[in-house]
Amino acid sequence: MSARRRFSGPTGGDQDVMTEQIRLSDACEQFLTWRKTNLADETWRSYRSALGLFLQVTGDVMVSGLRPDHIERFLAERRRPHVDRRGRSMPPIGPAGYNQYLGALGVFSKWLLRHAMVSVDLTAGIERIRARRPIKRRLDPEQIIALLDAAPARDRMLFSLAFFAALRATEATSLRIGDVDLASNTLRVQVWKTHQEDDFPIGPELRAQLDAWLPFYEASVRRSWSRDLEPADFLVPALTPHRYSWQVVDGVKSRDAWIQTFEPGRPVRMPYQLVKRALKRIGLSAEGEGMHILRRSAARIMFDKLIEESKYENALRIVMAALHHTTSSTTEQYIGLTTEQRSRDQFLRTTPLLADALTPGVINAVLSS
Repeated sequence: MSARRRFSGPTGGDQDVMTEQIRLSDACEQFLTWRKTNLADETWRSYRSALGLFLQVTGDVMVSGLRPDHIERFLAERRRPHVDRRGRSMPPIGPAGYNQYLGALGVFSKWLLRHAMVSVDLTAGIERIRARRPIKRRLDPEQIIALLDAAPARDRMLFSLAFFAALRATEATSLRIGDVDLASNTLRVQVWKTHQEDDFPIGPELRAQLDAWLPFYEASVRRSWSRDLEPADFLVPALTPHRYSWQVVDGVKSRDAWIQTFEPGRPVRMPYQLVKRALKRIGLSAEGEGMHILRRSAARIMFDKLIEESKYENALRIVMAALHHTTSSTTEQYIGLTTEQRSRDQFLRTTPLLADALTPGVINAVLSS
């Protein structure tokens, strides 16, 4: 006999469902509909991909029949050479991929449990793989200065937002003129990843960049569009497409390129390409890099500055708030070390363990027999 249970549907309100009649595909669809309202698009797509692969391996079974070994079997298969959803042969996933799949399935499992579709958390006994994270590259202050100095005016403004305000690419490119309040030195930032809004302070260095960029930008818009900047215009605009005209002089046909102008109604596109171009311009490798290298660099430099000012206890929390992170572990990844490691290093480098009991520089030449 099937048991009738109630759970909150994706659009709100309670729904009666026959648990044994819910298939995995239906549960995945309901879960993804619910998550789409409170996740950034990229994060939501990663959930959709993980659940799609899980459904492919497990089959469209009844949810009530799911057991922990279904997830264990799925993860084990990913850790071996396998075939993806398009039929392509794939190498085994690494620890980071394994933990990402486990995290997505863990959230899904807890959602199933909360809505009484399963009786236990299917991932409760499955451990994450503990692996040393590769240290991602960060730029030092001299390299940041060189990068800004080598960038055209518009790109310099974009890089300044990513560094001085530690903004993600989506946050920086979505800013509009109306989000900048120079009277109170405040940026109205939309944190798309967590669906939050923040009045972020404009520091003196970012203010200097804005003071240089805005008059230049407005003068360009007046020349090209015969109007002033408007609150709805993007702070960092796109450029008009390349256009060419042909002319014949003394029987010789030649092509002239029209000068590109700012297009204030569209945001800058592909900011990662602009960062790559700037890195190459100052002689640094651009492989695998994008806007996040500026955000990572800002986090570490900010943390080190706080340490120098003897604000160690609050350093991580301040950087965490600046990056709009929800967990300190994520912030520690950006910094490149844990606060416990930093405390250890600082303590052992400065604090004697034996005080004055050990005479420095004296070697006991008597060997024990």
